[in-house]
Amino acid sequence: MATTFRVTALAAVIGACLGGSAWVATADAAAASDAFTTSATQSYLIEFTEPGAMYYKGGDGTLRATAAKGDGTHFDAKSSDVRAYVARLATLQAEHIDTIRQSLGRNPTITHSFDLTQSGIAAQLTA
Repeated sequence: MATTFRVTALAAVIGACLGGSAWVATADAAAASDAFTTSATQSYLIEFTEPGAMYYKGGDGTLRATAAKGDGTHFDAKSSDVRAYVARLATLQAEHIDTIRQSLGRNPTITHSFDLTQSGIAAQLTA
């Protein structure tokens, strides 16, 4: 009698495990299907040629350098010179984004913009 109970209990556990794994396999297949259909759009980092504010050394005649000078002074992200340069970068980045949109013939989703360590954007694009 005890042996019958153990076999029945073991069969029930195995059945539950197999049934559960079938449910997981179905859920994994559905998730993979969703991932396949949404993976056509991916994040891309696009770096522009202008330096980020930490590395801008001036030279265009209108804005002062924002990079640390190497004389013991540190980069100050809140300085008026950095704010002015970041505003210039925002204008240049908007121009770059317009060029990208015109070239692609559509409007990619821009998720982030970068202006301190580099000048660039993150965009959702298809391969």
